[in-house]
Amino acid sequence: MLFRKSDDLYLGNMGIHTIDWDVPRFEIGYWLRASQQGQGYATEGVRMICKQLFQGQKAERIEIRCDDLNLHSAAVAERAGFTLEAILKNHARNNEGGLRSTRVYVLFPEVSEA
Repeated sequence: MLFRKSDDLYLGNMGIHTIDWDVPRFEIGYWLRASQQGQGYATEGVRMICKQLFQGQKAERIEIRCDDLNLHSAAVAERAGFTLEAILKNHARNNEGGLRSTRVYVLFPEVSEA
C-alpha cells in the first residue's frame, strides 16, 4: 500500500506480482487513486522497488506489463527508465470480454545504474 508521507493519505497499491527466482526476474504492478495520478507517486514507488530488487534480490530483469491502451501506466514505466520490449497482440480479455493487447516494459541492472 502507498501512503503520502506528509499526511498518510492512502494513494493506492504497488507490489511484485510475478517472481522467477531462476533468473531472477520480477514483475511490478501498481494502481493509484484517480485523484492522486499524475503527481509522480507511482514513478517514485516503482524506482524505489527497482532499487531494492536490483540491490537486495540481485534482479536481472524487472518487468511492467499494462494494457496497450493504458497510456498513464505506460508513462510511469517510461519515466522510471523502462524500455518497451514488446506488445503482445490479443494477449488477454478486457472487462467487456473483448481481446486486448499488453505492453511489456523491461529494466535491466546496467540500465538502472546509468
